Amino acid sequence: MKNNLVSLRLFYFLGCIFLLGACKEDEKPSPIPEGHGRISISEIQLTNSDKNFPESFEDEITISLTNQSTSETNELTIHPNESPIQEFIVLPFETYLYSFQSANSSEFSKEAQITLGGTFTLSNREQTVNLVGTRNNSRIVINSNKKIGLPSLQAPSSVEFSNSNSKLFQLYTNNTGQIEIEVPYSSSKSFSFFDQLELGSEKTYQVELDASDNDYEVNTIKIDPEGNLLTLVGLEKSNLESSQNETSGLAWIEGRLFSINDGDNTNQVHELDPNTGKVLRSITIENSQNRDWEELAQSDTHLFIGDFGNNLGYRKDLAVYKVSISDLLTKTSVTGEKLNFIYPDQIDFTSREDHRFDCEAMVFSNNQLHIFTKIPSTLDSDHYTLEINQENQNANFIESVQTDCMVTGAEIDSESGQILLLGIKPQGTKPYEQFLSLFGSIQGNGKLSSRTQFIKIGYLTIRGNTEGISLGENKQLLISSEQFSYSGFPEIPPKLSLFSLNGIL
Repeated sequence: MKNNLVSLRLFYFLGCIFLLGACKEDEKPSPIPEGHGRISISEIQLTNSDKNFPESFEDEITISLTNQSTSETNELTIHPNESPIQEFIVLPFETYLYSFQSANSSEFSKEAQITLGGTFTLSNREQTVNLVGTRNNSRIVINSNKKIGLPSLQAPSSVEFSNSNSKLFQLYTNNTGQIEIEVPYSSSKSFSFFDQLELGSEKTYQVELDASDNDYEVNTIKIDPEGNLLTLVGLEKSNLESSQNETSGLAWIEGRLFSINDGDNTNQVHELDPNTGKVLRSITIENSQNRDWEELAQSDTHLFIGDFGNNLGYRKDLAVYKVSISDLLTKTSVTGEKLNFIYPDQIDFTSREDHRFDCEAMVFSNNQLHIFTKIPSTLDSDHYTLEINQENQNANFIESVQTDCMVTGAEIDSESGQILLLGIKPQGTKPYEQFLSLFGSIQGNGKLSSRTQFIKIGYLTIRGNTEGISLGENKQLLISSEQFSYSGFPEIPPKLSLFSLNGIL
């Protein structure tokens, strides 16, 4: 009995070994035939891709592999987002042509549309292959040094980015027109910016939270620990025509854009196409002279043209021209009313560069014109008011405002009353850096509320000398800049640039 029990146990043990051995054999891959090799895909390399950021592909793609000797084609389906890619195929030793073409997808997607193509020679029993190709759509990458909220495309349609992690986001698009992106960076704050992409391109934006400096870097948005923007990205929307080489003021009126040139140009206001910068109309202001037109401001009924440029401080014929908006919109020649003024505190009219009586900035508020002077030596600005129905007057001094730049333009947000001062500043190796100073609304005593943000938007050699500023619909800020030509620098044509103040004003 004992011997029979031992025999049964031995038989059972050997049976289990046989079964386990059979299972293990079934799990082994089929042996590779003689003269064949097993091909594995190591990675997909796109020539128009920044390798610092991983691409996102379709979950599954099928690669065609064509034997160049026999023209026989095999297919290998892989999951390209896996690392390592698990799938393989066994083929005879030979040279193969591989190819793949993504199907057309929607205008915006979370995956890259790609074209793969190339050859390789299979000569080893175990061989890995890199697939090489290009991305057919553009990729936008937003990268942050700290956690931010999920960015979204606001225009031309609302689309969320793909979240790789809390610091890296991406989106693929076939759109080559103007886009607007919103980036939330705290529970209550966000910023927006515009761009325009070329098909197949890649744009990477860096968001630097808790930044300690406002050094301007292309495609980098810096935000201080209090949540204030230190730098902002703008879109160079279009070059202006040569007739606008000295553009100095902008106004957005009933969905239309108007511009002027500064001194020794025609006494005309020009209507521009806000998308292309092309001059659509030119309106002559009768009974006026363009001694040095520098700024435009508007009320509900009138456009005001500031003829108060005074670089060398000797002018005694400072004026503002008042023009009916209804005439401006419908006629090619209008008559302007001239408002003459002087600075009562100016007693020295000798020609000189260091003085406090040059002006390039003006806004309309509370039934008055508010003008802001440009002072290179102290980088502040004297704030005066003018009456809009007084033919001859003294400018009324209100205050000196610390602007930390030379003020070249001004605008008012019609909704909040906030004041925007555009300025330039000679600094460092980048000549004449450009700034937006944001102030609270004008108070009952006529003074500005305190400054809320001081944002660097570039420098002279990017977009020329910024002078015109106008706030349009949906907080879209247009800035015009003069032609820039200086020895040692490439010539820059006059430009129209676009900034978004969504989430900022």
